[in-house]
This record gives sequence, C-alpha cells and structure tokens, in this order.
Amino acid sequence: MSLPFILPSSTSTSTPKTVIVVGGGCSGLAMAEALHERDPMSKITIIDMQFEVDTGSTSVANYSEPKISASRGCGRIIRDDYIHPTYRTIACAAMAHWKHVEPWCQFYHDTGLALVGSGDKDGQLKRTFDISLAHRKSAGVRTGLKVFNSETHIEEVCHIKALRGAWGYFNPEAGWVNADHVTTALLHKLATLDNLSIERGKVVSLVKDPTGKRVLGVALESSETLFAEFVVLATGPWTSTLVDTSGISIASAEPMALFKLQPEHEIGLTNMPAVVDFEQKICMTPPVGRLLRIALHRQDWLNPSDFEHPETGHTKVSLPLFSADHASSDTRAAHLALLHHALKRVSPPVDGTIVDFRYCWYDDTLTSDFIITHHPKLSGLFMLHGLGAHGFKFLPVLGRYAVAALLGELASEAQALWQWPQKVSERELEDQHGQGGWR
Repeated sequence: MSLPFILPSSTSTSTPKTVIVVGGGCSGLAMAEALHERDPMSKITIIDMQFEVDTGSTSVANYSEPKISASRGCGRIIRDDYIHPTYRTIACAAMAHWKHVEPWCQFYHDTGLALVGSGDKDGQLKRTFDISLAHRKSAGVRTGLKVFNSETHIEEVCHIKALRGAWGYFNPEAGWVNADHVTTALLHKLATLDNLSIERGKVVSLVKDPTGKRVLGVALESSETLFAEFVVLATGPWTSTLVDTSGISIASAEPMALFKLQPEHEIGLTNMPAVVDFEQKICMTPPVGRLLRIALHRQDWLNPSDFEHPETGHTKVSLPLFSADHASSDTRAAHLALLHHALKRVSPPVDGTIVDFRYCWYDDTLTSDFIITHHPKLSGLFMLHGLGAHGFKFLPVLGRYAVAALLGELASEAQALWQWPQKVSERELEDQHGQGGWR
C-alpha cells in the first residue's frame, strides 16, 4: 500500500546492512519493523533498558515495570482532524490502518472523540473544526461532525461537566487504543523475526570515529560496545542524555491515573466517547473493566536534573523519573488532588479509587513538529525524535516514513516539517513546548 509523501524507491538505494535502534518504544519498534520489511537480510538490533528477554529463547521478549513512556500508556487518542494539511493527510493514512488493517484494527476502540474548549471564534479548537469540516466536504465524505450547542449538550454526550461558555464538537470518526497493548504486541512480533535482535541494555554514549564526526555504534552501561552502519535514536524523553538537544526539545510528563469505579458507575458511563477538555485541561478515555483513565492534559511537569552529559559535560536537563514515587511528596499530592478534582467533573457522579498513578513522559519540540532526519553534525546517526503526544497516532505508518527519510525517499513537504529545527532558548522551550498550531 503506497503512502502519501513517500517517493518511489530507487533500485540504487540500498538499505543499511546493520542498524542499531536505540529505544524500544513505539517509534523504535515501528522503524525496526519497516527496516526489516524493506530488507529482511539487514541485521537490526533494538536496545532498550526496559526490555525483558528470555535468554533461553530467541522469540520471547517483554517490557519490565514500571511503565514510564507514553508508548506504554493505557489510553491514547487516535484522530486525524489536524489543521496542517501534511499532518492531516498522513494521519488519515494512519487512521485507515487503525480501522481496517490487521493487526492495528484489533486494538482500536471506535468510540468517537469529543473536543471541548473555549467558544472563542478565533481559537485553535474552532479553527480545527472549520478546517476539518472543509476537508471532509472537499473530499466528498459525510462530515459526521456534531457541534455542541450548550453546556448541557456537552454533559449529555461527554459525561463531563463543562465550564460556562464552553464550546466543542464530537468527531465520530476518531477513537482510542490501549498503547501498552499495541506496543507489547509489536514487540512480540519483532521478537520472532530473523536477523532482528532484541537486547536489554542501557546505552550511555555514542561511539564515534577519531574525527568525532561519524557515529560508529553505541557503548552500553555493561561496558559492551556495539557497532553498525547506522544508529537510530528513538529514545524519546531520554534523548538529551546521548546528544545535545538543548534548545531543540524537552522532556515533560503528563500526570495520569486509573480510577477503579463501582460497577453501577461504569454502567452510567455507557457510550462515553474519548474526551479532551482544553479549558479544564482534562483528558479521559472510556472505562474498560471498571477502570477510568484520566490525564491532566497539557499540565506538563518538568524534572530538572543534574547530569554528566557524554558530549557537553555537566548540565541540567529535564529527565524522566522511573517511578511516580520518586517525585517529591508535594508534587505527587498536588497532581493527585487535581486528578481527584477531575473525577468530580464526571457526570453522572462517580466514586473511584486510584489503582495506578504515574507520569507519562513525552519529548516535545517548540512547534510540535517531529524530528525524523539525519543528525546535522554526526553522520551515521539518524534521529526519530520529538514525537510528543501525537506521534503514537501515526504509529501504523510511522516506521515507513522514518525509513523513507533515512533513505532519501521522503517528499519535500514532509522533509521540511521533520528537519532538525533551529535552536530556541531553554526558557521558551519550557514555557511553550508542544504548542504548535498544526494540531
């Protein structure tokens, strides 16, 4: 199946014979799968510090706890109504896979999505609706989009108490998936493939040639060194520990909780769609097995940490925590209070006990544009980075776009979006990361 913005492959373009993919989240697995599909004889090694590999078998691999990155979140919203035409076109291709192509359609919950926010006619939500409506009409398809005409209407459809003056719309063509189920299934599939190795390990630095301008491989915490033609960094919020991403991207966390509901309360939320309320900064996915997921949308938390960088020396960067328990008690208490407050916005009223509280870590650029390109200063290093909260939505096709970028087969429209960005100030990144208008 052809994809938009991917050029026809050239017979003169050869796939690297050896590739190391650092990072076993959604992006790293997707690229490894696409590389293997392109050339089954290429030797691909995927390394992640959270892999659990059965040393007695070449086909058994899992993830260890705790679940840290967004790739292992329990609820990821899937939508294609983006403002930017290139992202929208690619998201539509991904959505077709989520809905109709195995194995992706096995995981897709076709619940629809309600987006709620300010009624400001010049606001981004209204722009998203107008452009999405126009796109559907120009494509000659039924729009299906339904505008909410009152706070009461929002409450009836979304099962959430809206703020006064709220506005929004319901998109029946969107839905959600359990990201952990998807990523784990993909890992299990890759573990059975020939010439693809899954290794548990922590990469502590890149190995370079004497000039320092070419990456030859990676050094592991175990003192082992691995070499390959290309190294792919798909390390998400940990990327800043291996290359200098200051002024380029930043790691931030979204607090999330699973609430265990009473059986009768889950019944009361029958037909609930996935919901994002931009004004109240709440994201919910419908309860499954009495578990209601609530996240504090765009209430990002940074974790500035002192770090000895292998390239730049002592620095301070925002780095993921391996457990919510590692956050200060005041930080945890504040986020838990906000999550309990969000639960009180559910309608009809429900009671619930938190059975899982954690931080989902993302890596964001200032504009929210992805970074899918060769590193500008280090040959042999390919960056699959900056996917933020949106990259997972593109997962069924993401690997093929990454391979196209690696091999020079990406159309100019996508190349321009995913190139290495200009540096900005750290303060600007901290205050405005992930606020790009293309969403």
